[in-house]
Amino acid sequence: MVAVPNRHSVPTLVVALTLAFASCEGASEVCDPTDPLCGSPTPVPTTVTVSPPDVTFSAIGETQLLTASVLDQSGNPIANPPLIWSSDDESVATVSPAGLVTAQGSGVTSIEATAGTATGSAGVSVSDPCEPRGMLAFLDVTSGTLSDTGCVISGGGFGDPWRLTIEEADAGTVQIDLISSDFDAYLYLLDASLTIIAQNDDAHFTGVAAYDLSSHVVENLSAGTYTIFVTSAGGDETGEYDLHVGPGLVCPEVGHIAVGGAVFGSLVNTDCSYGDGFYADPYAVEVTSGDELTISLDSQDFDTYLTLYGPAGHFLSEDDDTGGGPNGTNSLINVSLLPGWYVIEVSSFSPGELGAYSLSIQP
Repeated sequence: MVAVPNRHSVPTLVVALTLAFASCEGASEVCDPTDPLCGSPTPVPTTVTVSPPDVTFSAIGETQLLTASVLDQSGNPIANPPLIWSSDDESVATVSPAGLVTAQGSGVTSIEATAGTATGSAGVSVSDPCEPRGMLAFLDVTSGTLSDTGCVISGGGFGDPWRLTIEEADAGTVQIDLISSDFDAYLYLLDASLTIIAQNDDAHFTGVAAYDLSSHVVENLSAGTYTIFVTSAGGDETGEYDLHVGPGLVCPEVGHIAVGGAVFGSLVNTDCSYGDGFYADPYAVEVTSGDELTISLDSQDFDTYLTLYGPAGHFLSEDDDTGGGPNGTNSLINVSLLPGWYVIEVSSFSPGELGAYSLSIQP
């Protein structure tokens, strides 16, 4: 006898098979339980944005509070997510657990905020106004601008530091001249340990305010590194300046000559002497354009000799008899000079010569 299925059991079997099939089909859509982004009801940090994205500090010790916004895997913000803050270079800037950044030293670095495995960052730049503006060496000339955004010195006022390197071959007498038409210059010289070894307010006396208010120091320096600190006698003054480093002038300036003008003087035995019988009258001159200049020295009393220097004794040019004249002994220098201060020195070709002369400088 063949068994015939009970008619009432067939629907039950179909339902059971249908449920089993549906269960198997659904099983293929179940997320991998090790994947935190699939099917998890818990928000997972996926994007971190730091604000502001870039920070610039102009002084050591300045601070800036950063914030970070975090989005989950669905692009929704996560409220009060746990964050870990860090700095790529703590010598430039540090950051607190709350995101407060503090400038520590000149340079650039990145500040990062991490939430879970997601990270965002902000760029940080620090410029220390009390860092040296640049490097100077013997016979160097440079210019700068003293500003109210510069280094603030103790007691108030603004300053510009410069690093000075003296090589073994240049050790000895070094003169540093600070000249400004904008402010009453004041000059400091510090050694490698930043101890003041010389300072000066007013050094020149030629009857011209800009040059009279200039400063210079003359020191016997050994090979090494020093700091030149430019500031003003008034403390809060600002403006442009020139800085010269050289061997110095044997004879100090006795007066001023303007471009386009002339002076009339005499070499006398009470003038400054080089010690070998050569008397000299140096004159300060301010050049305000880069045009070619003609410097002429004439005398009927002695064989003239003309020398052009920078204020700190940088030798630039010299001449004996190019100027011709009745005796063929006058001096002439044709030269193109950058704007700045210079020294024209009147002297004689032979020692012991004295007498009247005329000196002119024409564009």
